[in-house]
Amino acid sequence: MFKNKKGNYQYLKKEPIRVGIITILLFLLSAGVWYIGYVTTKDIKNILTVVSVLGMLPACRSLVNMIMLFKAEKHSCKPEDFLEIEKAIGDHEIIHGYDLYLTSEKKFFPINALFVDDNNLYLYIPDKKVSKEDLKKHIELYMNKNGIKDADIKLIDNLDKYVARVKKCSDDGCKSTDMAYSIYNLMLNLSL
Repeated sequence: MFKNKKGNYQYLKKEPIRVGIITILLFLLSAGVWYIGYVTTKDIKNILTVVSVLGMLPACRSLVNMIMLFKAEKHSCKPEDFLEIEKAIGDHEIIHGYDLYLTSEKKFFPINALFVDDNNLYLYIPDKKVSKEDLKKHIELYMNKNGIKDADIKLIDNLDKYVARVKKCSDDGCKSTDMAYSIYNLMLNLSL
C-alpha cells in the first residue's frame, strides 16, 4: 500500500494516508513521553516534558506536509487519462511521471503527467486555472539554479495533444539522456 513513490500514478491519493499515519504516530509518541514523565515524577517539570515538547517539532512538520498533500490530492491524474497515456507509451522506455504538485511562494502548480525527451520537458496540465507562464518561469528558475541549460518546457492542456506527443515520441524513440534524467529528477525534487 505504501510503496507508491513520487512520480507514480496515484501518488497524490496514497501519500496523504501514509503521511497522516506518521503524523498521528509522532503526536502519540510525544504525548506518551510526556505521560511517562508525568506518571513517574508526579510533576510536569521534568526532562521528559522537554523531550516531549521537542518531539512536537517533527510532528508539526509532518502535519503541515499532510495538510499540503490533502490539498493536492484532488489534482491527481484521472484514471481514464492515465490509461490513455499508458496506452500511448506501450512498452517503450520513456522517462515519465504522474501526479506532481509544485509549490512556489505564491502559487500551486498541479501537474497530472509529464515526460522528458532529451532536453524537452512535456507537461500535461488540464487545470485551466494554472498560470502556465508562472509555472514555466518557476521551472526555468530552478533549472538554471541546478545547471540545466537549454531545456525546452512545453505545457499542454489538451489530453489528445499530449497523448499524440507521447505516441510520437514512443514511436520515434525518446532519448533517455543524462540531461533527461536530470530534468526528471529535478521535477520530482520540486514536487511535494
